[in-house]
Amino acid sequence: MSQIKREIAYKSTVGEIINGDFVVRQGWEPNFVRDSIHNRDLSRVNIIGTIIEAGGLFRLDDGTGNVILRRFEKPVPDLTVGDLVLVVGRPREYNDERYLMIECLQRLENHAWLQVRRKELELRVKQEASVVESPTKKEETKKEVLSIVEIIEQLDEGNGVSIERVLQQAGKDYSEEHVRRLVEDGEIFEIRPGIVKLL
Repeated sequence: MSQIKREIAYKSTVGEIINGDFVVRQGWEPNFVRDSIHNRDLSRVNIIGTIIEAGGLFRLDDGTGNVILRRFEKPVPDLTVGDLVLVVGRPREYNDERYLMIECLQRLENHAWLQVRRKELELRVKQEASVVESPTKKEETKKEVLSIVEIIEQLDEGNGVSIERVLQQAGKDYSEEHVRRLVEDGEIFEIRPGIVKLL
């Protein structure tokens, strides 16, 4: 018997829920919000925010936007305006309005948790930015490729050229690691151990 995969409850913001594209899927596949900024499909989310409307309707605000909270099977806990809560829920849409279907809701007594979550989200952004190659790095890589390629073209008499000779010609700014990286990227080819060639 196959097990149903439980989707990740991503730490998210209300802004990501209300601004992303809502995608409806058929059958048992869960609907989700497409978070194109962070390249994620948000079918379950984990959000910390403040209750700004309570009573017949509950509305959560986390500083990036606000969203309605709903739970049909059992009542929402007794909450008042100003309460800080952690919500795990599923994004839903009805009549072009987004809301969160509550799976788990917990009141947080210490408001420092809001600052902790903001720091977590800031750290996520920094980590994602560090993965994206900067324009300067792209230019360096392009220069590196052109230099190595030009040297191989000059030295190759038809049977390839040794990495050692390429590096002797390239000078101290290049190492075997540079050449290996180009081989791994498919920019040049190692036709025999230690011998590279352009195809």
